[in-house]
Amino acid sequence: MNIDGLSLSTLGRSLKVSGGLGDIQGLNGLTIQLDNINLRYILEAAGVYFDLLDTDLTGTILAKLNGKQLNASAHVTSPSFFVNKEDIGAIAMNLGFSTEDMMIRLQGMVKQKDGGYSDVQGWIRPQDGAGLDLDFDAHRLNIDFLGSFTKSFLSQLGGKGTGKVRLHGLFEQGCNCRGRCRYS
Repeated sequence: MNIDGLSLSTLGRSLKVSGGLGDIQGLNGLTIQLDNINLRYILEAAGVYFDLLDTDLTGTILAKLNGKQLNASAHVTSPSFFVNKEDIGAIAMNLGFSTEDMMIRLQGMVKQKDGGYSDVQGWIRPQDGAGLDLDFDAHRLNIDFLGSFTKSFLSQLGGKGTGKVRLHGLFEQGCNCRGRCRYS
């Protein structure tokens, strides 16, 4: 597959693709420029149906084919990142994906409008043993979004947290939240 300058756009959204994938000499991969493209749309186009996360992404994806294995990396931003329908804030993330393990690896930052922020790193596997393992180094981060993961033992979770938290587990078995935080 070789694409030369494909450009699609609509009101406030655009997608540009150039490059190639395959075993042909000289195809060095695809470069995909995103401007407000929905993450769920991207995942569904790749055959992954996963509704835990939702956001419109802007950034660049680089994808390469190594034999039958697809590897991709991206740097993306979004003004609002939704986890279980809770807006956790603006994000700037570096992402990596490989069809070898079907994991989305991430490292980046979440910034909230009220000044709370967190460094985040870890992985999310959207299918086949779907789960996550994310480490947060939070500073006055609004933690309402964690309530959807802890509802089996907490009826409501809110406030601001400062400290280190690990959110991990398989989705069908429930996720664990561990760490040390000061809440306010």
